Amino acid sequence: MPTRADLADLLAPIDDAVVVLDRAGRVVHACERFCRLLGFPSAQVIGDDPPLFTRSGTSRRGVSLDDDAMQLLTARGPMPVDVRITPLALRDGRVDVYAVRPVPMNPRTRHAERLSAGHLRSLLGHLPGGVYRCTYRKVWHTVFVSPRCAELLGIPVDHLVGEDGVDFRELMVDEDISLVRAAVGRAVERNQPYEIEYRIQRSDGAIRWIHDRGVGVADRRGRTRWLDGVMFDITARKKAESTLAQYAADLDVSRQHAEDAARTKSEFLATMSHEIRTPLNAIIGMTGLLLERPLDAREQDYVETIRLSGEALLAIINDILDFSKIDAGRIELESMPFDVRVCIEEALDLLAPRAAEKRLELLYHIDEDVPTRVEGDVTRLRQILVNLISNGVKFTERGEVDITVRVDDGRAPEDRVRLRFTVRDTGIGIPADEREHLFQAFRQVDASTTRRFGGTGLGLAISRRLTELMRGEMWVDSTVDVGSTFGFTVELGRSPVQPPERRSDSLVARRALLVTEHALAGERLAARLRSWGMFAIAARWSPVLLEHLEGEPHDVLLVDGVMSDVDGDDIIAAIRRRLGPRAPLIVRMDPLRRRQTEPDDSGEEKIGPDAELTRPVRDDALRRTLGRLFGAESVLPTPIPISATIPALRLLVAEDNLVNQKVVIRQLETLGLEADVVADGREAVDALSHAHYDVVLMDVQMPEMDGLEATRRLRKMLPPDEQPYIIALTANATRDDEVTCIAAGMDAYLAKPLRRTKLADALRAGARNMSRRRTDGSLITR
Repeated sequence: MPTRADLADLLAPIDDAVVVLDRAGRVVHACERFCRLLGFPSAQVIGDDPPLFTRSGTSRRGVSLDDDAMQLLTARGPMPVDVRITPLALRDGRVDVYAVRPVPMNPRTRHAERLSAGHLRSLLGHLPGGVYRCTYRKVWHTVFVSPRCAELLGIPVDHLVGEDGVDFRELMVDEDISLVRAAVGRAVERNQPYEIEYRIQRSDGAIRWIHDRGVGVADRRGRTRWLDGVMFDITARKKAESTLAQYAADLDVSRQHAEDAARTKSEFLATMSHEIRTPLNAIIGMTGLLLERPLDAREQDYVETIRLSGEALLAIINDILDFSKIDAGRIELESMPFDVRVCIEEALDLLAPRAAEKRLELLYHIDEDVPTRVEGDVTRLRQILVNLISNGVKFTERGEVDITVRVDDGRAPEDRVRLRFTVRDTGIGIPADEREHLFQAFRQVDASTTRRFGGTGLGLAISRRLTELMRGEMWVDSTVDVGSTFGFTVELGRSPVQPPERRSDSLVARRALLVTEHALAGERLAARLRSWGMFAIAARWSPVLLEHLEGEPHDVLLVDGVMSDVDGDDIIAAIRRRLGPRAPLIVRMDPLRRRQTEPDDSGEEKIGPDAELTRPVRDDALRRTLGRLFGAESVLPTPIPISATIPALRLLVAEDNLVNQKVVIRQLETLGLEADVVADGREAVDALSHAHYDVVLMDVQMPEMDGLEATRRLRKMLPPDEQPYIIALTANATRDDEVTCIAAGMDAYLAKPLRRTKLADALRAGARNMSRRRTDGSLITR
């Protein structure tokens, strides 16, 4: 009985292409004719169990199968064949002998075959990727590659395919081989497709990036024998990603450098601010105290000049710090209820002395539909107004600066309102070609303007940035030698509670006459009086007006104290002489603050006015003055002296600077308070370990131990019922500094230069805190 070794001689006489498979489906013999038909060398076929045929049925009795039922899977694609399968018993096992003969195709079938092959070649040629099949063995021999795949790899097809072809992995960059093998192995084990990226090195040395998507193909026994896939050249994408990554890295480095530079700038500005604010604290604090003492006119002028210069320097420092914070994106807006009218009046009050020196009128008008109370950052809104009004006063030699407020037509959510502010002046105007530079930092219209008017050129840049933070915009319209109008919008919250309209019965139906040479100012003030229920008109002074007053009595006369052709005191004297006891009540409105005139109850003939007001006239002051004159003093309460609202407190001041010590002590004295003084934080901790203090005014930067560390130690050292109320005093005036102080355990924060009113407010808060603590025994801190 023959053996498998005898198969070659045994089957040589057969003319057909012969292949012999054992019962497990493995090829044990393939004649040369069959290998040529299949398109693979015998060494690649023997011992393998590839799917050689496709069939719908089988016969092991030598029955010939139909053409349609049997196709040989060659390297060039499926081939119709006639197959006779003959079982054969050998000494070393049974086998099946397949005698294969190609089936001649008729012309129609041959045409269809060529057409199908052409379509396949066209499809493979136009695909963006290259298609391949390789063996999944120890060596990944290429079984099939499309022309696009060979082009991508840079190797001809005949050098890739076959037993002598290169190992597919030999084309990969060494570092990627193990990664590819591992990725494909995991996918095959999980019976999943693989998707990998790796590099190949072409024969010309060029490195190309490949994106490979494929799947393992199993034989009839379920073992993966081939890898079928498609590969894409992603070199361009990888270069773009590399460029983008490098750009991102460079950008990150640049950002880090910018942040370092911004931090260095902020630290420098904070240090400079601290160093400049420290002497300013003494200048402004001491001059403020000095102005409360009786001085003659010359001394008063000297002290006010010093104080105003200190305030101007402080304003410059604040502008630089604000610009730095805005530039770094570190400005945080607050939201609290405030009165629009009060905000405008406070801004005007700050500029009134400068306007009075130039005999300029400061005016404002608020439309009736503007909500009285809104919610937003009143400090920043007032800062914008002060900057614009200050510019108007600075660049105007005669005329007025007029502020108007109305509801903007722009859309805003239902719970918000968009307000449009305009600040109009009659100043020098701005050339059209210079307007684009107005809102740039450190820029003014031209060098001559800077020399003539001074300034840092930061005010408008800061104002515009603040406006944008408030969801608004800023613009300017100007005519040279006629004036400028700066406008801006801001979006504010609608306050859910609007204050009730304040009408006083003592003012209703009263007749008022305003005597002023400025028609617009007179009409604005008359309109306010009419809104309170009074009959009010404005007129320019003339002798005819005396006759009018004689024939048509008025309840009150408001006289402008300073006019170009006549003095207010002369008008008042003329009215007193002409009308005598029948003269109306007279209020003098003066642009400079003067001593208030008290009512004269002596019965003697009056010469001066019955009361005085400072222009621009504030609503509350006007209402209070008129109410008092008409016998309704309760309309608005008389302000209580600051010192009267602060209870006795045991105070400790921790301050290393001798001048600053003196400023704080003197300000406390004006409030009726005394304090002990220590020179640093260590001494403060020691003092509180031996005695109790209600409030500690703690400087932040001190030698030996700073105020932050001293506060932390006190919070740990003292029991709750002995904890003092700690108020930070610092020349570092940024929001971050305040947050740092509160985080260290301080209860309140005051920036230098110290304002007596704010110091009093902080002390009152400390007193309330101590009172609550004594009531319930708990420590209440901010």
